[in-house]
Amino acid sequence: MRIRIGTKLIASFVLFVLLIVAVALYSVVVGEKSLQESIGRSSVFLAEEMLRRVDESVYLKIEGLQRYLKRPYLQETILKSNREFERIANVEEYIESKDREWVSALKDEITPFMKELLSNELSKDLRREFIEFYEKKYGYDVFSELFVTNKYGANVAQTGKTTDYRQDDEEWWWISREKGFYVSDVEYDESAGTYAISVGVRAEDESGNFIGVIKAVVSVEEIIREAESRTQQYGTTVVKLLTKDGRLIYVTEDFQFLEDVSGKEFFKKIKKGSDFFVSVEDGREKLFSCAHSIGYRTYQGRKWILVVSHDIQEVLGPAFILRGLIVAVSCFLIAIALLLAIFLSRAITKPITILTKGAEAIGRGNLEQRVEVKTKDEIGTLAATFNEMAERRKRADEELKQALEELKRSNAELEQFAYIASHDLQEPLRMVKSYVQNLELRYKDKLDSEANEFIAHTLDGVTRMQALINDLLAYSRVGTRGKPFEPTDCEAVLDEALTNLKVAIEESSAEITYTPLPTVMADPGELVQLFQNLIGNAIKFRSKEAPRICISAEKKKKEWVFSVQDNGIGIDPELSERIFAIFQRLHTEDEYAGTGVGLAICKKIVERHGGQIWVESEPGKGSTFYFTLTPENA
Repeated sequence: MRIRIGTKLIASFVLFVLLIVAVALYSVVVGEKSLQESIGRSSVFLAEEMLRRVDESVYLKIEGLQRYLKRPYLQETILKSNREFERIANVEEYIESKDREWVSALKDEITPFMKELLSNELSKDLRREFIEFYEKKYGYDVFSELFVTNKYGANVAQTGKTTDYRQDDEEWWWISREKGFYVSDVEYDESAGTYAISVGVRAEDESGNFIGVIKAVVSVEEIIREAESRTQQYGTTVVKLLTKDGRLIYVTEDFQFLEDVSGKEFFKKIKKGSDFFVSVEDGREKLFSCAHSIGYRTYQGRKWILVVSHDIQEVLGPAFILRGLIVAVSCFLIAIALLLAIFLSRAITKPITILTKGAEAIGRGNLEQRVEVKTKDEIGTLAATFNEMAERRKRADEELKQALEELKRSNAELEQFAYIASHDLQEPLRMVKSYVQNLELRYKDKLDSEANEFIAHTLDGVTRMQALINDLLAYSRVGTRGKPFEPTDCEAVLDEALTNLKVAIEESSAEITYTPLPTVMADPGELVQLFQNLIGNAIKFRSKEAPRICISAEKKKKEWVFSVQDNGIGIDPELSERIFAIFQRLHTEDEYAGTGVGLAICKKIVERHGGQIWVESEPGKGSTFYFTLTPENA
């Protein structure tokens, strides 16, 4: 299908503009990804910093309690309690009875024993140092509850009524005693009546001996205060603090405390390390960044997860606006490009159309045709060149006619030479050959060996000369004395070629096989010569083994591909392109001497039939000759 130049120009302009648009949009997409990555990494850094501050806050609580436990008055109070308990005959029974009395009291009831513990000097000091001080400093409760136990696990002092008196049956108490301190996950503290974390710290005397434990219940509000103060990066920014199993500790918007969100899509994408990713939440696409608690100094952390999310539409808002502008500008540029292309195509195609019509007129034989294009540009130059070319074409046509006449005369002379070669040269050679053969028969036993050798060489030379003249005559006849093409059975042609080669086949013990061959439009005599030459070469250039020759044909599209495969000595790859030239011998050794015309004849026959011929071979691995018959002749 022919495409007009005008159409090509318009398409080229539009494609150019679209290419620019594609590059611009690609740049925007790359920019969006870079912006998203930048914001994601920034949010990851923010989340890591928030969690570090949370862990640091917990660590400072532990450190503060450890410093407090070193106060002399506190240590004296605990040691005094330990000495009193040491004097009790059955400490276990005493603690158990006091604990039963404690837990059996009503919720709001304060027994005399409880009042004594709540009002001693250490309890008052705990309230002053931790509850009242921090409430006055920050305006909210940092510590919801504190109490101290002796080394037996019994309460010594407390800021409020605890749920029980005995503490050595609790996990936190034993972990604090054995490891130095304990930090719980977020849980509901019944004594304090709030969600908080419990911090337990081991108390020791000056010699490092265990004397008791202090426990502080720290408000969740204190833990998350640091995160809340650094969250508002965007209007849609949401910060979530979660436990390692996916329960909400804190969210910067309305939430249900300790709600399980482990089944949410965003939580499933959270990896072990800090990372950012895009996920969908509440039907909106968001950019999530997350960090994991790694602790602070000696505090190893509770493996909490901090997640910061931003609405993608807000984060990438500038990039989306830029994309819209690019699309709008692109539409405008495409419209301008179309108008410009139409204008240019008309300016260019009009003189080209004139040139085309002039060329068509000359092609029809009107060598007087000239074109009138007067533009002062390349097309004007082309028109002038066209007119000059037409003039030259006219002169060349006259010269060609003269050359054709000369060629006809040359062909007549070549035909006369072929006649002389076939008659005047063949007849003397036959006489020479006949006389030499008679000499060989008559004097074979009467001459010395050197004379017999001379006669043999003379006879061999005459035989070769005859073969060369016969091959040259055959080469000259191809296409000049050939018959018109007719339906030709290739199997019948092959049988005739094999009959002609019967003696050579029997002497060499050649094994020849062939697959079913088609019927084609061809000159039967020339196909016989083609097969005979190829098979004869396969027999002549054989290796030490008996020749094995296979002939086959395969239909590819509308073309027949014939092959003649042998197990002979093969051909040097460097000769594969030259072996079809006349007088090009396959091998130079006397053992394989030939005229160098046979394959040239094959090539001329195949080309007369509209096909091609080639060879695939390696020295020592045999050869396969291929030739084709074109669709017009097949």
